Amino acid sequence: MIIDYELMQKLIESNLEVKISNESVKSSKAKMSSVGASFVPDVSLYAQSESDKMSQISKTPSSGLIANINLFNGLRDVEQVKINNHAYEFSKVESKKIYNAQALEASKNYFEALKILEGLKILSEHEIVNRSNRNQILKKVASGLSPKSEELVFKMIELDLREQRIREENALR
Repeated sequence: MIIDYELMQKLIESNLEVKISNESVKSSKAKMSSVGASFVPDVSLYAQSESDKMSQISKTPSSGLIANINLFNGLRDVEQVKINNHAYEFSKVESKKIYNAQALEASKNYFEALKILEGLKILSEHEIVNRSNRNQILKKVASGLSPKSEELVFKMIELDLREQRIREENALR
């Protein structure tokens, strides 16, 4: 059984090598945004009630706002963003290359299988014609109009066709 050409894209996408390259692209994209996230300040609120130990000592409830701001690390962060961006672009190109290579290989195999199937149809037709011719020769040999060697010729052709059909069927597997 040959797979429909439309299903080949799903098969290619389920290929392990293609999946790994897609995950590499996702990982590179995540790394690209990780350095940028360090520029965003972290803000949090806190509050203490009178039952807390600290408020019992000072006898006043406390609350407030805490802000943590990451310092700009100069050119190191800028360069890291560039490196991550280049790694992301490279992994996208590499992923596309792997996908295209798998698609090309799948297409070659698909069309080779179609060629083999067409060859099997032709072989089947040849076998039918040979069987018909052999039956006619058997009648001629039985009536004495043809020598027995003609029957053997058609028997050899039948064996050759069967052997070729078996080879073609094995090539499909």
